Amino acid sequence: MNIVIIGNGNIGKSLADILSKKGHDIVMIDSNYSKVNKIVDNYDVKAIWGNGAVYETQIKAGVDESSLTIAVTSSDETNLISCMIAKQIGAKKVIAKVNNIDYSPQIEFMKNNFNLDLVINTDKLVADEILKMLRYPNWLKIKPLGKESLTISELVLKKGNKLINNRISDINKKYKSNILVYALFRENNVFIPSKEDILNEKDTICVVGRNDELNSFFNNIGIIENSMKSIIIVGGSNTSVYLANQLSSIGIKVKIIEKDLYVCKRLAQLVSKAKIINKDGTIQDVLIEEGINSTDAFISMTDSDEENTIISLFASHCNVEKVITKVNNTSIINLLEFSSLNTFISPIDVISNEVEQYINQENSLNLNEYPSDDILDEKVNFLEFKASKRDKVLGVPINRLKIKSDVTIIAILRNGNLIVPSGNDYIKINDNPIIATKNRFLKHLDDILC
Repeated sequence: MNIVIIGNGNIGKSLADILSKKGHDIVMIDSNYSKVNKIVDNYDVKAIWGNGAVYETQIKAGVDESSLTIAVTSSDETNLISCMIAKQIGAKKVIAKVNNIDYSPQIEFMKNNFNLDLVINTDKLVADEILKMLRYPNWLKIKPLGKESLTISELVLKKGNKLINNRISDINKKYKSNILVYALFRENNVFIPSKEDILNEKDTICVVGRNDELNSFFNNIGIIENSMKSIIIVGGSNTSVYLANQLSSIGIKVKIIEKDLYVCKRLAQLVSKAKIINKDGTIQDVLIEEGINSTDAFISMTDSDEENTIISLFASHCNVEKVITKVNNTSIINLLEFSSLNTFISPIDVISNEVEQYINQENSLNLNEYPSDDILDEKVNFLEFKASKRDKVLGVPINRLKIKSDVTIIAILRNGNLIVPSGNDYIKINDNPIIATKNRFLKHLDDILC
């Protein structure tokens, strides 16, 4: 895939590194001459010196023949103009990073009217990730799948879990949910379970569902605990604004400590329900005075990795149950391996993952590959097919299809709607069924049949 990246900052460099290692041909554009030379010396990419929002620079970089152009400079306006020009001269897909909080209400308008394929708000994405960290236990893995609001999760059935001794076919009725168990890890083996399988203690199950349905499921089985009542955030960034508004909307008291008076006045307008404290949150006495010993969670969100690390260590020392540390330089995480800190958020990783996921979706039928991490070496693949009139599976209820034992239909995309199928659902022409499988040799939709 030919990819042009406009902007050689930390995000641009991270994307260049990740995507070049995936085998993509990368061309970087940056107006800083020394950065251009350095990226060529350190990464397997080509680089062009110039303004990425200028037509001639883009032509020189081959934007007109690119499969994807990504604009991630520090200027939202430069990113938008760059992508608009890129699309006009022939770039197949364009992605713009737009972080200005004033633009947030009109993201969809800009996307549709500026002919953008994806608009990424890093601050909003980081806030969404932190919210997941706060709502879900550390051991519960959650991640999006595909182009719609489909989410997959890996859940370890520890002692006392309500799902133990339940038959898979009984789960939705018993817990008033609409999810699908698509994979089961048991005794170092991974397999696609049948509806008649009974779940055991120490099993690891993989479930899929719409975002709202999965949240409801976790609530009903007691995984999500709504016990948090108060949270302290140090640093008044845009991410803090998004996060504070999200937390306030679900009844959690939020306190933001920010030393810049101008930023505090801005926060007071943007986050009406949060308490804004104009003090230096890196001072221990301030943190104690503002209730760090009694808060349920603490999030360090300043612009300095060092400050975030130090105040997070202090929060951990004060026995705060949930401490989240924002870091831009992820190498710091390795240095803190043996510290009391274990929950970090990296804006660079968040945006890199978002772009990589988008490329995976657009580049092939394989929407995503679900890694087993440290549990097993085996993987479950996700494949999306386009149903055509020649497919034998059309119109037959799923519970009557003779589907291979290592295959399950986890979702059907139909006219923009997402269906997590029950046994009576069936595939129609032009549907996009999504398949979970261990089978590496499925090339056509009918290959799922025995």
